[in-house]
Amino acid sequence: MKVYEFAKEIGLETILLMDKIKEWGLPVKSHMAVLSDEQKSDIMGRLDESSQKKSTAKKKVVKKKSASKADDDADDEDSKSKKKSSKKAGTKKTTSKKEASTKTASKKIASKKSSS
Repeated sequence: MKVYEFAKEIGLETILLMDKIKEWGLPVKSHMAVLSDEQKSDIMGRLDESSQKKSTAKKKVVKKKSASKADDDADDEDSKSKKKSSKKAGTKKTTSKKEASTKTASKKIASKKSSS
């Protein structure tokens, strides 16, 4: 099996696989080179090791991010509730102004009717 076929089989791009092979110092010169069964198993073993190392590193990073993200979300909720309460207070003021203008208008109408 050739390198590019093997890359498709394991779900990697050929270029990435070739970069890793060169990094590990394996005697493969091209993506068209034929891999022996021993080389395939060696590559699979090294990929598994590197993926395990990355997954443990990602877990540590995710835990740190999730804790700080929860704090950020709590801060966002506090600021949102403050904004909502200030908006509600603002709408109450405008409704009270409308009610006041309605009351004065009704007083004017009532006074006009009584004077006529």
